[in-house]
Amino acid sequence: IIHSGWKGTQQNISEKMIRSIHKEHMIFDLDFFIGPCIRRQNYEIGKDVSIYFESLYPDSLTKKGDKFLFANDFVVKEQLARLSTGYVPDDPGVCNFEVPEYYSHRRKDLGRNLNIIWMTNH
Repeated sequence: IIHSGWKGTQQNISEKMIRSIHKEHMIFDLDFFIGPCIRRQNYEIGKDVSIYFESLYPDSLTKKGDKFLFANDFVVKEQLARLSTGYVPDDPGVCNFEVPEYYSHRRKDLGRNLNIIWMTNH
């Protein structure tokens, strides 16, 4: 399970984790799922953050006044797609900011979302 907020995404944490799994555990058949997360329509960032993404991922940003709306999930998917194995994560598109059953830091909720990971034999 990888949490990738804008800082983790800017540092390409998802790709680094996958490469580590490949190297350390020799596991290459991986499936990915983008869980509930804040989506572009609710993820407002300033110019100080947008500068990390505007040259490599301009499609992840939408100008909104003096701020930007940021599609962090889009960038993570692009980073995964760059891997030689061509990962395409499953993504139901759930925005945790809009769905009250999920906690959202931006809504100032106090709580946590539970995530799981499992291994199967194909």
